[in-house]
Amino acid sequence: MADANLFNNEALDVWAITDHARPFKEADAVKVLQTRRDYAITNRLFAGKRPETAVGTDLEFDVLLEDSSLAEWTQPDAEATLKIPNLVLKGRVPWRYLETKYAVLQQEVLMNRDAAKQYDLLIRRRTPALFAMATKIEVGAAQTPANANDLVSCYGFPYYNVPITSAQVSAGTSGHQGRNPLYQDGNSIGNCAGIDSSEGARGEHYVNYNDVWTNASGDITEADVDKLLMMNACTHFNGPLTAKDVEDGVYDKMMFLSNLLIWTAVNRKARANNDSLGADIGRYAGQTRIQGNAIIPWDSLETSHGYTATTNPLLAINAYELRPIVLKGDFFRFDGPRSPTKQHNMLATFINLTCNFACRGRREQGRIDWVA
Repeated sequence: MADANLFNNEALDVWAITDHARPFKEADAVKVLQTRRDYAITNRLFAGKRPETAVGTDLEFDVLLEDSSLAEWTQPDAEATLKIPNLVLKGRVPWRYLETKYAVLQQEVLMNRDAAKQYDLLIRRRTPALFAMATKIEVGAAQTPANANDLVSCYGFPYYNVPITSAQVSAGTSGHQGRNPLYQDGNSIGNCAGIDSSEGARGEHYVNYNDVWTNASGDITEADVDKLLMMNACTHFNGPLTAKDVEDGVYDKMMFLSNLLIWTAVNRKARANNDSLGADIGRYAGQTRIQGNAIIPWDSLETSHGYTATTNPLLAINAYELRPIVLKGDFFRFDGPRSPTKQHNMLATFINLTCNFACRGRREQGRIDWVA
């Protein structure tokens, strides 16, 4: 009598040999994305050197509030006054889990036993799965939780880099005033990563810079250029000093992210600038830069991609301070192939990522939006 499991075992063994012989694992998976599409966040913050990892039931990180004043000018023989200041707050956000998968029919495996055909089949199934994962990362980086019961949305850039409010616009204020973020439903979260940044609270200095455009059309005026330069100065958003700094990638974690309308307006401004203005908004190697740092059009800030929090956002992201943190051991972790119980003719491989975003320095983040 024939073994009923022979068909399943043979297909699984053949496919596992091909799947396990893939030329990359974990961080190298991002290289495939880099060669195919320009993902603003995935390609820059998940590629190359692996993102920082952490362990624990939540993602925890330290936030230094201010200078501890432990250093002082003194006489060599003066008695030292020792103290241990409590100037570090603990930020905490929950982990978020992202999963993608790719699968083949067992019959496909047995019909394509040739090694070249097997590998071609693998690439055709695995690459779209990675694209789908990168797309979700891009969306997650532009999210705040939908409401207090949201257990899946990331705590992305807008969670830490809060836009100006209508009240602040009416008051005519700008600067480091981006305090506690809002849920997508408009309700206040009441803290930022567990730190209350409202005025008078212990974390009141855990805030970002924000301002408003001079008009709703998206045109960049000279007054808007002044606002950009002021934001750069107040957030210490340093740019490259020489062309070599640009080429060496010294400032590759300093990014301006915007929607297409603002990106187009900034490019138009760069084309119209004369030599004396070119240092503020100019072009290098065909790319428009604001004081040397590139401005990147980001699909996740388009209304067509679901962004409705503000109009015409431009975010200055210092990714040395605001970046993804990954759960140790779960960074593009491949699991499989396996045969699902309810789909016995399928062989599935899962790719897993547990991460969230953390910001140790909100004062180094800034943004300008149109808010009425």
